[in-house]
Amino acid sequence: MTKAKTKAPIAAEMTLVAKRIRQFRESLALSRPKFSDALDVPPTTLKNYELGYRTAGSEFLIAVGKLYGTPVMLWMMGFPSTYELPKDDARG
Repeated sequence: MTKAKTKAPIAAEMTLVAKRIRQFRESLALSRPKFSDALDVPPTTLKNYELGYRTAGSEFLIAVGKLYGTPVMLWMMGFPSTYELPKDDARG
């Protein structure tokens, strides 16, 4: 009898990134296909990012932040997608 090969997350550190990607998508109330379409990545790639089977590169993370107007560091730290940066009164 042969054992079925299963994919394992690449590294324990990546599970946090994977979790944050999924949390951010869900906070936007978007399905995986709609979110992946907006980011121009295949749904299976997004699924692999969310499950930790593939590493989401910096280009992908920055694209998410730019598309949804939320700095990457904020949603990676777990802030909600509706977080607004404080306005700097000194700049007018």
